[in-house]
Amino acid sequence: ATAGASSVTVSGASNSAPFTIIAPSPTIAGLSPASATAGSAAFTLTVNGDNFTSATTVSWGSTSLATTYVSASQLTAAVPASLIATAGAASVTVSGASNSASFTIIPPPPTITSLSPASATAGGAAFTLTVNGANFISTTTVSWGSTSLATTYISASQLTAAVPASLI
Repeated sequence: ATAGASSVTVSGASNSAPFTIIAPSPTIAGLSPASATAGSAAFTLTVNGDNFTSATTVSWGSTSLATTYVSASQLTAAVPASLIATAGAASVTVSGASNSASFTIIPPPPTITSLSPASATAGGAAFTLTVNGANFISTTTVSWGSTSLATTYISASQLTAAVPASLI
C-alpha cells in the first residue's frame, strides 16, 4: 500500500529477507496554463498528474524550477519571464517521471506603428503601402477592410502591400 521495506520470514527459519516496496513513478497528466505569449511576465505553472511527493520537483528543459507540493496529484512551479522570452516549445518534466509535457510559447501578436503613405486621395492610382510595426512573420498579411492585399514580408518590423486603385 505504501513504499518502504518489509521483512519476509519463513516459520522456523532463523533469518529473514528484505522485500522492497517501490513507490509508483510520478506521471504528468497536464499543465495549466499550457501556453503563454512570448515576452509575458513570470507566472505560476500548475502541473497535474499522479504519484507526486513532497520531494518531487518540476523542471523546464534543463532548468529546475522552485516547486511547491500541493498534493499527490498537483504541483506548482514558478516560471520566470526569462524562460518564455522567445516563441517555441518547452519540455516540462517532474523528477522521477518517465513522461513530459510540452508547453507552447506563442509568438506575440503583430502590431502596427505607422503606415507610409498615411493617406491617399480618393480616386487616386494604385500604390504600395509600407506597414511598419513589430512581430511580423513571413506569413503575416495586410488587409484593407475585409480585402486581403498582396503582401511582401520585408522584416519582423516591416511589410509592403499592393493597394489597387479600386480600394481608394
